[in-house]
Amino acid sequence: MYNFNRPMIGGMQCGCPLPIIPQCKVIHRYFCKDLCHVVPCHTQVVNHTIYRHNYVPQYTCSQTNTCQDIHLGKPCC
Repeated sequence: MYNFNRPMIGGMQCGCPLPIIPQCKVIHRYFCKDLCHVVPCHTQVVNHTIYRHNYVPQYTCSQTNTCQDIHLGKPCC
């Protein structure tokens, strides 16, 4: 490939390829990680009981029967 037996001119061999300067590429990679944080949360439930009083009338009925004796044309007793 390379002929290292060539004469040196100015510190370089004649006919050898020029040195290639490597290019530097920077790649930014991002990693997302979930971190769990415990956050105390308290819920207080207040139960209210409301009694609604509903009054329903209860009707009653009574009946009285009377009886009378009427004597026509005859004296009483």
